[in-house]
Amino acid sequence: MVTRVAVFGFFALFAAGCSKEAPEAQRPAPVVTVMTVTPQAIPYIVSFVAQTESSRQVDIVARVSGFLDRIAYPEGELVKEGQLLFQLDRSRSRRSSTRPGARRSRSRRGIRPRRRT
Repeated sequence: MVTRVAVFGFFALFAAGCSKEAPEAQRPAPVVTVMTVTPQAIPYIVSFVAQTESSRQVDIVARVSGFLDRIAYPEGELVKEGQLLFQLDRSRSRRSSTRPGARRSRSRRGIRPRRRT
């Protein structure tokens, strides 16, 4: 009897699987954006990350002591010979040029003090 129930259950499942079901309703078409393609020039910009090294070793040595008031050039820019690079704090440089030892060193170097007008 168990085998008859098993066979009957198998055929019932088989018959249910073979039945034709109603086809699924079709999905609506998706919404898309349409645009017209026009040829145009695209700028070619190349950027690289690199490190550079100078062709010459240059030592920058201060001729006078003092504090920097401002840097007179943008970093990374090319500079020309004789171009102003730094400006010193004038209040400190005036005080140092009026001390007693400064007069002796100026006279040894042949430098005359600047007169105020």
